[in-house]
Amino acid sequence: AEEGEAGSAHTVFRQGVERLLQAATTRVADDAKFWAVYAGYLHATHDFTTELECRRKVLRACQTAGWHADADKFGEVVTALRHLTEAYLQEGSRKSIFSAKSALTTALAKSKDSFELDPRYAELQALLDRVLAASQPAGES
Repeated sequence: AEEGEAGSAHTVFRQGVERLLQAATTRVADDAKFWAVYAGYLHATHDFTTELECRRKVLRACQTAGWHADADKFGEVVTALRHLTEAYLQEGSRKSIFSAKSALTTALAKSKDSFELDPRYAELQALLDRVLAASQPAGES
């Protein structure tokens, strides 16, 4: 009976966390940290479709005015793109691969003048290379 009670308590706790996160979404629409936490929770609960939506919201929230010229903001965008790209690759559809490629290409183009020599810029390029490799039919490179 103890196992059943623990499972039930876990379910009740999980439902409570989900209700809390859902309620918070209306109050923190543009808060990148909130969306990142929510995305992490969704990843842990294997809700990958909703996680992908949250990862897109993280990126949008990070791409504030001047992000491509401000080192701190650029770092936030790189982190957001890293997680978003991983989610896109995990989902794996042609649409997701195209979306990842588009997001990375845009970020690389906008940040090139300010950050081309920054290791984080190289990380974006490496992510794009992974996406491009994933977009190739099996057996091609």
